[in-house]
Parts: sequence; C-alpha cells; structure tokens
Amino acid sequence: LPVFTAHVRGNPELGSSCFALDDEIERALVDLVPGVTRLTAARIGHEAELVVDFSGVGPLRAHQLSEGTLLAAGLLTALASVQGPTVLLIDDVDRGLHMDAQHELIGILKRAVETRPDLQIVLTTHSPFILEGVDASDIVLFGLDEHGACITGRLQQHPDAEQLLKLLSPAEMWTSVAEGWLTRRSAK
Repeated sequence: LPVFTAHVRGNPELGSSCFALDDEIERALVDLVPGVTRLTAARIGHEAELVVDFSGVGPLRAHQLSEGTLLAAGLLTALASVQGPTVLLIDDVDRGLHMDAQHELIGILKRAVETRPDLQIVLTTHSPFILEGVDASDIVLFGLDEHGACITGRLQQHPDAEQLLKLLSPAEMWTSVAEGWLTRRSAK
C-alpha cells in the first residue's frame, strides 16, 4: 500500500514490524466495514502486507480478508493517494460490499469530491443501493445500438423521467426502465 505513516506501531500478535497506515484510510474503513477496529501493514520479509484488526477476532492478514474488505481498503487508499487534478475511474464499485457498506461508500466518495474540487469520480455499478445515494442528474446509462456501438444517455433524458422521478427514487426508476429505452431512442 502506498500510504504509510512515519511511525511504527507495535502489534503483539504480529511482532514489532507493524506499521500504522494513514488515519484517513483507517477511519473510512472502520466506517465502511462492520467490526474493523484498526488498519495496519505488517512487514513480512521485504514486503508489506495489509493487516486489519476486527473486534472480537483480532488481526487478519490480507489473504484472510473478504474480497469486499480488500477492495474497499484498496479504493480508500487510491482515494487518499491521488494528488492534484484527478479523474478516478472505479469499475463495479459495489463489488463484494454489503448494501449498507455501498451506501456508506457513496457518502465517502461524495465527501471526497466536495472537499476536493479538482477530483472527479466516474464509477460503474449494477447496484440500486449505490444509485440511492446519487442524484438522478449524475446517472448516465450505457447500452448498445443495433450495430453494437456504445450509446449513452442520462437517466433524466428518459422520455418519462419527469413523471417517474416524482414517484420513484433514481434507483427505483433505473431498475424499472433499465437501459432498453436508449436502444429504442437511437433506432429512431
């Protein structure tokens, strides 16, 4: 992991070669993954390995963690590591995350964009739980036209969007209309 603090924090279960990671990453992972209490990196030979402490379980090394926990830690590290004007592309942001964690992650990403106007985040998802935290105006759908070319359209461009968004959340609208209307629109 690229973000290490300068001080060493001993972890008796893993020996004294355990380095503390950036506090911002640790706080975000604690908020995102239930039971996480601390995030560190242990020195294993010449390598560093992610170690996550869980309440009631103790420290777990990277190979013992769930896919969602590993992906969340990597995403939070990338988010904390970017400098200057940046576009962060995240594919399948919901992968391996519980629906509550998906909602929390959107909050973390929104706060990052609010505090860093030079940061733009573009993400993909198949999860309505992610879309619950996103404004309808920020949702862009992708589909294929009759020739297999990629077509896009904002959810708000749906012919019935104004009426539907009075009754449904953006996530509910997306799950009910999907992307088929894009194909029909492009064929006209």
